[in-house]
Amino acid sequence: MNIKNSISSKDVVQVRGDLVKFDAQFTDKDGNYLKNGTKVQFTIDGNNIYESYIDDDNGHANIEFTSLSRGEHKIIVKNLETNETQTFRAVILAGC
Repeated sequence: MNIKNSISSKDVVQVRGDLVKFDAQFTDKDGNYLKNGTKVQFTIDGNNIYESYIDDDNGHANIEFTSLSRGEHKIIVKNLETNETQTFRAVILAGC
């Protein structure tokens, strides 16, 4: 059985106070990009749940934030079409 990941992204590193844009790319169970306007979900540190929507023809959705404290934060990404979740990191460094 060949299992396809339906979420593609990478960890991010930013300086505290800077705008953090976390982007992920989503596909359906057959590997086709999710359609523009499809709802997906991001959870930061297990507490803050953000709904987002695919915003292009290549299955991308993102969240933006500036309020994370210094340190490592867990971003859980969920594809609501396939129910797959993947975990990534946002590392926030001390500012100048």
